Amino acid sequence: MSIKFKILLPMILFTVLAAAGILVAVIVQFSSYVDDTMSTAIRASSEVAESYMNERKNASVLGAYMMAGDDAIRDELKAGNRDALLGRASELLTLSGIEYAIFTDSNGVVVLRTHEPDKYGDDISSRFTIKTALSGKSAAGYEKGTAIPLAIIATAPIYGSDGALIGTVYSGYRLDNSKFVDALKPVTDSEVTMFLGDTRLSTTVIKDDGTRAVGTKADEAVSEQVLSGKPFEGVVSIFDRDAVARYSPIRSADGAVVGMLFVGKYTQEKTDTLRSFVIFGLISTLIVLLAVVVIAIALARRIVSPINSVVRAAGKMAKGDVDVSIDVRAKDETRLLADAFNDMIENTRLQTGAIESMARGDLTLDIAVRGDRDVMNRAFKTMLELNNEVLGQIASSAVQVSDGSSQVAQSAQSLAHGSAEQAAAVEELFNSITEISEKTKQNARQAEKSFGLNVDILNSAKAGSVQMEQMTQAVREINEASQNISKVIGVIDNIAFQTNILALNAAVEAARAGQHGKGFAVVAEEVRSLASKSAEAAKNTSGLIASSMEKAALGVSIASSTAESLTAIVKGIDEGSAIAKEIAELSEGQAMAIEQVRAGIEQVSSIVQQNSATSEETAAASEQMSAQAEMLSSLVARFRLKGGDLDKGGRSALPPRY
Repeated sequence: MSIKFKILLPMILFTVLAAAGILVAVIVQFSSYVDDTMSTAIRASSEVAESYMNERKNASVLGAYMMAGDDAIRDELKAGNRDALLGRASELLTLSGIEYAIFTDSNGVVVLRTHEPDKYGDDISSRFTIKTALSGKSAAGYEKGTAIPLAIIATAPIYGSDGALIGTVYSGYRLDNSKFVDALKPVTDSEVTMFLGDTRLSTTVIKDDGTRAVGTKADEAVSEQVLSGKPFEGVVSIFDRDAVARYSPIRSADGAVVGMLFVGKYTQEKTDTLRSFVIFGLISTLIVLLAVVVIAIALARRIVSPINSVVRAAGKMAKGDVDVSIDVRAKDETRLLADAFNDMIENTRLQTGAIESMARGDLTLDIAVRGDRDVMNRAFKTMLELNNEVLGQIASSAVQVSDGSSQVAQSAQSLAHGSAEQAAAVEELFNSITEISEKTKQNARQAEKSFGLNVDILNSAKAGSVQMEQMTQAVREINEASQNISKVIGVIDNIAFQTNILALNAAVEAARAGQHGKGFAVVAEEVRSLASKSAEAAKNTSGLIASSMEKAALGVSIASSTAESLTAIVKGIDEGSAIAKEIAELSEGQAMAIEQVRAGIEQVSSIVQQNSATSEETAAASEQMSAQAEMLSSLVARFRLKGGDLDKGGRSALPPRY
């Protein structure tokens, strides 16, 4: 957050809060004033409306007496001439401005209604005003009726020329049409409503649909209070619109409350007034705020401008530019700030010059400490002293390191040469052992391979011997089967012989039977023929089996000889396999021993090579260290120390400088 913003923000906030507080307070006071003004205005409007209605009541009284005293009226009423009475009454109504009149006879029976000429003959003597007029007195007030729900009326007795009561006149103004309330609205500058009881009879209040709110009810609490005889004054809601209103009771001539008079003003006027006042207050606040902002900006600029000069100078110094100065012409604390910053710049220039001298290698300069709290210059002074001391020691050590590293390099070169020759000899021995190890491994592999082949041959011979024994057993079983078949053939030959004898006996018996034994003789002949064939076949089969038995016996003899030969072969192969296995085991042991020797020589070779490499690295490092020592000596020689420069021998080459 900038200083300018820090200056502007509090001033603007204070101004806004103060203006808002004042505006709220004024709005509250103004609203209260407007409420009081509207209450006073609505009370005055209500009084104007009541005065207007009283004037109409007085006008009704005057009109009633005027018509009661008119000779033509008296004569026409006494004669019962209704048309003539209507004509004269209409003239007088026009002259007086009264809206209507009702005439009765001396019994209170209607003779004429000017607003309804065709409706007459009904008795209205029970009405208070008619009863009063029939008693010889006048009466005035508000009265409910059937044809006219509510009206301002006055009654007067009508006397004949002889002084006898001949009837009454009842005149007034209707309150059930909009004519009366429309006349009151401009007079009171308010909305006006006539209530019959709690129902709107006539009104200037317009609903949302554009029609008058006739026939609607007043608020129950309001109507209850007013119809009890007490006026109501306050804010009410009329079809969702707030209004400041006064409800006054309307009393009949006998004092009963028959309706209400409403006079009200919508609070929209108050809202519009408040809105205008708020807009005016906001505009005034904005003007004041703008003025405050302009003044604050000018003030902040006078404060911030010198500070910006210091900030710009500090920015240049932050980038390494010390060739700056600050020119502030103010006469306040910013001038003191600029002077202090100029002193700091000058001190920074001096320190920069000292650093440049140190960068060139001149450590002979002296730094002046300007006070106990001059931490920077004291640190520079301490750094110069330490650098002089450390660089002097480094120069001396560099000379000693250079000499020692040269000696180490020569020794390392000799050691590296010997290690290289030793590594070459070990490498040659390692190659020879490796070749012998490979030959031995090859012999072991061949012996192992031979052993494997012997094992395979042995297994094959054993399998052949087993198969030969199986074949010998099979030939024996064939021989035994052939002998059994020979026995079966003998049985078959015996059966054929017996069958042949039976066939001969059957032929003899058939011959004895003569003609009846011919069929049986044929069968016996066929049986004998079959027996002969069976004997012949058995004889042939017996010969074949005998030949097979001879050959089977020969096969058994050959198989037995072959089995004995295979057994001998298996035994020989087994002995050869044992010898080959022993050779393979001996070769493998020899190969393992040679491999161990080779591994040992390889390890020795690795160590010798590592030693050789280490010796070479040591020689190279020694040479590099010697070169670095030379370079260090030359670098240190670039500095001018207070104790004097040092040569390679560690002696001072330059006289001391201060």
